[in-house]
Amino acid sequence: MTAIQKPTRYRRIPTETYAMQFDGDNFDSITAWVGPQRLKRIPSGTVCLWVDANKGWLAIDKGEWILQDRAGFYPCKDKVFAGTYSRISITPAVPEQTIVISVDPATSVSDVVAAIQAGSIHAAPMLAAW
Repeated sequence: MTAIQKPTRYRRIPTETYAMQFDGDNFDSITAWVGPQRLKRIPSGTVCLWVDANKGWLAIDKGEWILQDRAGFYPCKDKVFAGTYSRISITPAVPEQTIVISVDPATSVSDVVAAIQAGSIHAAPMLAAW
């Protein structure tokens, strides 16, 4: 008699993917992204996506997401997408800044710092060029 096996728990490896939601009106935008050989509208009006992993066409409903990863393009229901993915915010790097202040050489550093903190000196930041 063979012992009953129990499933093992796994965690999805964090990955990034590209995605675009099909809204019914953006057929041309999605076609430009996935390529005309991977998206078609059949005579009934249904939009279909070629999925390499399945080696076949899958119908895409309005509201579904089309994702791209290493394996190619594939559809994902909106509810599944919302529970699995979050948008990546791409924030430009903030350049390092240098502040140049001209003061009387007799003025102490602590007096300059105190004046800046008090707001009585308004220093304009300059991008570091060296």
